[in-house]
Amino acid sequence: MVRTYINFMPKVSVLIPVFNNAPYLKAAIDSILVQTFDDFELLVIDDGSSDQSLELLNAYSDARVRVYSRPNRGMVATRNELIERSSGELVAIMDADDISHPERLATQVEFLATNPGVGAVGTRGRFIDPDGDELSDFNDCITHTQITEALMVTALGIINPSSMIRRTVIEDVEYYRPEFTYSDDLDMWLRIGEKYKLQNIDKVLFYYRVHEKNASHLKSAEQRQAAWRAVREACVRRGIAAPNYVASDGLIETSSEIRRKWAWWAFNSGNLRTAFKHAAFITRKYPLDLRNWKLIAVICRQSMRT
Repeated sequence: MVRTYINFMPKVSVLIPVFNNAPYLKAAIDSILVQTFDDFELLVIDDGSSDQSLELLNAYSDARVRVYSRPNRGMVATRNELIERSSGELVAIMDADDISHPERLATQVEFLATNPGVGAVGTRGRFIDPDGDELSDFNDCITHTQITEALMVTALGIINPSSMIRRTVIEDVEYYRPEFTYSDDLDMWLRIGEKYKLQNIDKVLFYYRVHEKNASHLKSAEQRQAAWRAVREACVRRGIAAPNYVASDGLIETSSEIRRKWAWWAFNSGNLRTAFKHAAFITRKYPLDLRNWKLIAVICRQSMRT
């Protein structure tokens, strides 16, 4: 389904690909619509969802929201189609299960205006759980050098859905490439970083939602393989030796391991209520696992001290 829209030329195009994101979609869309910077269009493609995603999207009457729907073609094709449909001078990437801080767009637009030598800018991030409770902050890379060094070892240098990219830059590198699916963002940032300066704003302006259906969890082996292929290709372009490939063990974290990790993230960040929530969940589900009881004890001791 394609609706008819009045054309206008916004400063920023915010792009959200959607595929079965109904539980988190409204929070993601609303976080853009309440931005303090309002010269934007919000383009959304429903990539053949089988849940209520499209119904939720069609409920929006805000003139800035443009909704398109078609059969499933995958994340890379959907991101690229969104770029082609957009018209803003600046392109803001966003995911359908995450949340942007109200000042995100304003801060990034101002940063790019005052730093013409920067081709794209991201932000620091904060992990949130499926309920939206805060877990921990992440991404300490700020400068171009820090970002590119991280990317070259397949580490996180820039949070893709926190980024804002100049249209001239993303068109120059010809978007995301499907042959690097699951690490297509890493591949694109490597290519952008070879020609343009990258930067991250040293503020948490993006909330990345972790849940058990994240691609980084379900497709971890494929993601790692694609990431190393992208790095090897980048090394060839740069005329340098490629680092040794570190193979994935192919194992997918269990639900208990994921929740335990979230609990430790929250605990180490001082979010004790959230830490206890996840520790209690896995302890009830797996009462014979002593690691869960030890985690409960650590959290309770720390709670008594504060």
